[in-house]
Amino acid sequence: MLRTPTRPAETAVAVTPSDSTTYEPTRGIFVGAGSGALVVRMADGVNATWNNLAVGVVHPISVDRIVSTGTDGSYTGILLIY
Repeated sequence: MLRTPTRPAETAVAVTPSDSTTYEPTRGIFVGAGSGALVVRMADGVNATWNNLAVGVVHPISVDRIVSTGTDGSYTGILLIY
């Protein structure tokens, strides 16, 4: 099925930060709990650090990796939204 920005999310995948695991680019990410720094690799291949993301909401960013190095270990319940 073709995914377009106007369609609602269809699925979510729970992930653990990893420096080597790559996923299909997301429509967003969800963080269940925590604070601090969350390092992601954006869909364009550039790493970005997001500080103190709000928990309990979907952040509309396209990422293909949740990077372990530099990510604060307090973040839990990370979901990739597709």
